[in-house]
Amino acid sequence: MIVDPPYCRYFRDSRRLCFDLRRVYGAPWAVFRLRSWEEGLWVEKRAAVCWRRDEAAFDYVLVSEEISALPTDHPLRAYHDTIPENVADLAKPFRQHQLRVLQALAAYPQASDLALQSPLIFWIAASLLPGAPGGKDVVTLFSQRRASILERFFGHGSRSLVRFFGKLRNPTFEPRDFTALKKLKAAPEVAWNLRHLPAVDWALLRFLLGRPELFRFRAVRELLRNLPENSPHRLIMNVERLLRDVLRLGEILRRGHALEYVETLPTIDEVAQVHERWSVELNATHTQRMIERYGDDLPKPPFPGTDSIFPITTVTELLEEGRTMQHCVGSYIETLRESRTYIYTMRKPERATVEIHRLADGKVRLGQCKLSHNRQPSQETMAAVHDWISSISKK
Repeated sequence: MIVDPPYCRYFRDSRRLCFDLRRVYGAPWAVFRLRSWEEGLWVEKRAAVCWRRDEAAFDYVLVSEEISALPTDHPLRAYHDTIPENVADLAKPFRQHQLRVLQALAAYPQASDLALQSPLIFWIAASLLPGAPGGKDVVTLFSQRRASILERFFGHGSRSLVRFFGKLRNPTFEPRDFTALKKLKAAPEVAWNLRHLPAVDWALLRFLLGRPELFRFRAVRELLRNLPENSPHRLIMNVERLLRDVLRLGEILRRGHALEYVETLPTIDEVAQVHERWSVELNATHTQRMIERYGDDLPKPPFPGTDSIFPITTVTELLEEGRTMQHCVGSYIETLRESRTYIYTMRKPERATVEIHRLADGKVRLGQCKLSHNRQPSQETMAAVHDWISSISKK
């Protein structure tokens, strides 16, 4: 976030930066001051008659490509340019706790070794600094072994955990990444199940931390033992969708103990085979039986179709779509009845089934678009779908 004048001011004599955000927050306390690099970048909040140190009051980004591209007379750019270039380069990736990162590097330049060798552990260490860290606090913390830093954060630390962090690739150091680290505290089994991999893509770790229940499935655990290097998180996302579809089919077909059964399947191929069998069984189910159970009418989709995209509004149409396309769209009866998702049939440029979701803010998100037998559509078809979604999102 770029804060422009008159909300910020740089004082060249003291090399300090001041933020006056009272009009933004509507509160008299919202005046902050950052001391200079030479003073350790302390954060101070203005009290009634003085300034009081308060690191928790401020966590804005201070060094970034966006700030370095500002005019040289901009207060943020002027303050940015007082920070040594090598330090700014080290700190730029960190989009959360960046001030703590800079304070650590100011007080203890040797911490740069950890930032270069283990940036995630360095980031964790920066988050562990006390509310008003002094130089001694920084030196004590960043002089510790990596396992000790991880132990302070996770409650346990070991060489194997340090090795696991060394395998993590492509973190973005965004706030959501730090949220993922906190999730790892509560779900250590995720790291345990990935520990054998030579490298762990950060997107994969973050996805699995949001769905630790996937490790209950034997097929997922087996897949993770031989995970391809290219886009592994995309593969796991597709597997998670397959599992959701299978379990939804089991529920619609009233298969007892479907979850326990699917959990024991040894491979993803066998999960896919069960999905195919149950889809065929559902599509062979007499429509009248489903109408007797659910009724025929479905909630009317909130968005119109086009001359080639038509909303599905009845159970009869939904089951017929599943039979025609030979996939499991018929299992979406429950989610359609709850208005959590909407299904459309597409006739051109290819025959396809389209699932969309309406988000809380009113925007529309594509769930999936599939041809018959769950085949992937062409780029032309996907372009037509995205154009349609863009048009209805603007209404």
